[in-house]
Amino acid sequence: MDAVSNFLVKLGRLFYVVNPASSTFKNVHEVPPYVVEAAHFFVLFIVLERIILILKGKNKSQINDSITSVSNGLFMEVSKILFHGIEHVAYFYIYEKWGKGNLELPWDSTWTWVIAAIGMDFGYYWAHRAGHEINLFWAAHQVHHSSEHYDLTTALRQSVFQGWCTWMFYVPLAFFIPPSHFLVHGSFNLLYQFWIHTELIDNIGPLEYILNTPSHHRVHHGANKYCLDKNYAGVLIIWDRIFGTFEAERQEEKPIYGLVTPVESFNPLHNQVFYYKAIFDKVLQTDSWSDKFSVIFKGPGWSKGTKWTGDLSTFPDVKPRKKLHIEIPAWQKYYALLHFLIMIPAYEMFACSVKLLTTIQIIGFSLYFLFSLTSIGMIYDNHPMSAICEIVRSAVFMVLTSIYTFGINSSVLMAFRIYFFLSALCWSVLMQVNLSEEKKDI
Repeated sequence: MDAVSNFLVKLGRLFYVVNPASSTFKNVHEVPPYVVEAAHFFVLFIVLERIILILKGKNKSQINDSITSVSNGLFMEVSKILFHGIEHVAYFYIYEKWGKGNLELPWDSTWTWVIAAIGMDFGYYWAHRAGHEINLFWAAHQVHHSSEHYDLTTALRQSVFQGWCTWMFYVPLAFFIPPSHFLVHGSFNLLYQFWIHTELIDNIGPLEYILNTPSHHRVHHGANKYCLDKNYAGVLIIWDRIFGTFEAERQEEKPIYGLVTPVESFNPLHNQVFYYKAIFDKVLQTDSWSDKFSVIFKGPGWSKGTKWTGDLSTFPDVKPRKKLHIEIPAWQKYYALLHFLIMIPAYEMFACSVKLLTTIQIIGFSLYFLFSLTSIGMIYDNHPMSAICEIVRSAVFMVLTSIYTFGINSSVLMAFRIYFFLSALCWSVLMQVNLSEEKKDI
């Protein structure tokens, strides 16, 4: 009954997030972790979407792609714990220095809540636009566009570095919007965008003129020429209509999802960082300092002699293409899936226990989670180092659980330790078999 009660409490909080009376707070520490509390509902709606698609015969998603999307989302959430909201430092500083007691709006006013919502969404439009039109920022944002599928799991495919690139677009609000409102509407804006990542909803009528919808956002995720750099909205599509970046979905040319040049990996760590190397390599290939700076700070499509965002006519005309598929043995697919499912409640326990942990423990557990998700991605990539990574990961788990029980029943914990021991043993045997086969080939 306690689990049911907690679920209903979380549902109530999420339902009333758009109610100023129940989501207005004086202090930052009073703001509930709305996004964390929404995790169960993300899972519920992802499962429901998959069931409906299967019943309609339209399920095109791949489990490895979905796991990669959720893994990237967990990367972002773990990094928030690890860096403790460092991207908000400038906002809090400006508010304390110049906003508080000067231009700040009353924290308990409904008008403050409304103005904060609109201001946050306006800031998001420009932050999002910068993520597409500044190559260094695109290096972070491209993570969200890297999936070749479009479903609710795609909404969770987020960047670790996104917040570090976009904080400056929100700091003007700090002069008059209290930080508690800033945090509430940051969560609200993110939560709203979850439902628009689906192909199940076609059109919602007149609201299409005002709100960002699945149809509008499908265009944004398209690699087709007509989709590029369009529909940056968070909640209100009116910003795109005002600033000339709106594009309607074309029924005769459905969006082809993913990057113009696909990223061929299910490894979340690779997804997060590979484009930074691409920028670095491109900088090395240019001669003048002005061109080097242009590679970094102009659009990802920029080339010498073109405008800031590049010449659209020179971009490749993306056609329907075969989605990334790397064949691995069936047992490895089930193994990776099961270990990933174990990571979900493990992360929840970690997130709920952060206030009880030391800094060293937080760093250690965070790195273990990131390593675990990377290792699982390497399995789906059929990476030659996946075996050794799984052996190390399983061994570390057994060591950690011999030191920390995490409040888990001793019998359950022992079952997990046995399972991870067998996992390490399995990969050790596989390594020996592969080495024997390589020696025979020689």
